[in-house]
Amino acid sequence: MSNRKNVLSSLCLLILGLFLGSQSIRFPIWGTTGPQAGFFPLCVAIVIIGLSLSIAIKSLILIRAGDTGKASGPIERRSSDIYKVTSYVILMIFYGIFMERLGFLITSAFFVILCLRYVERKGWRNTLLIGLGSVGVSYMLFVYLLGVRLPKGIIEWF
Repeated sequence: MSNRKNVLSSLCLLILGLFLGSQSIRFPIWGTTGPQAGFFPLCVAIVIIGLSLSIAIKSLILIRAGDTGKASGPIERRSSDIYKVTSYVILMIFYGIFMERLGFLITSAFFVILCLRYVERKGWRNTLLIGLGSVGVSYMLFVYLLGVRLPKGIIEWF
């Protein structure tokens, strides 16, 4: 894809993000009980705006440097790309199926570890550090900061 197309698409996403942000602030963002109806849409809008600006700036820098971003040959689908997409879809289906039964912590840990180790082919050290760390941080954010009740699953039995 050319850098000019990247700039155009990122500007369209920027407009979408700004629209979502303007609409989300029409709803309450935070109340005495925690996040309200406008919180999640505002977070999504901020992410869209940030990423679209990042892509636009990077593409403009490349255009200015004379890089058009056009590929020199046809783009080929690699079997590893199909493997990754299929693996992620299957893992997400299992994630949804087992979330209530096993709980957030166990299901999320297995999901992230399987993704990192067997789909992305990371080493065990990085897999465990990133996997368990991200699940722990997510749990703390949702349960203690946002006050969200996550499924406990089999942990509830102990």
